[in-house]
Amino acid sequence: MNMDETYSRRIRIEGGIDDTHGHRLHVYDIETGEVITNIMSISIFLNAREESIADVVYCEIDERGKYKQEAGKPIAETKRLVDPEIAVTAFERNKE
Repeated sequence: MNMDETYSRRIRIEGGIDDTHGHRLHVYDIETGEVITNIMSISIFLNAREESIADVVYCEIDERGKYKQEAGKPIAETKRLVDPEIAVTAFERNKE
């Protein structure tokens, strides 16, 4: 599954408890459970007094399912979500 400018469903960002490096994080469509494969980054800005936002950067996909490129680099677009619904699960790490 790929994100594009019309995507408006909920997503889930998931990573391991001790393994949250970028290449280990996965983004899923909540309704279908499918992995969204063309997301490059998500920046979440939480603000207690104003609107919170999430900027989702994704690569454009061509008709063959490949990344569109310009001068050898993927073409990226940013979708800004205003006041996104965010649920955070945190794990306590036991020190031994």
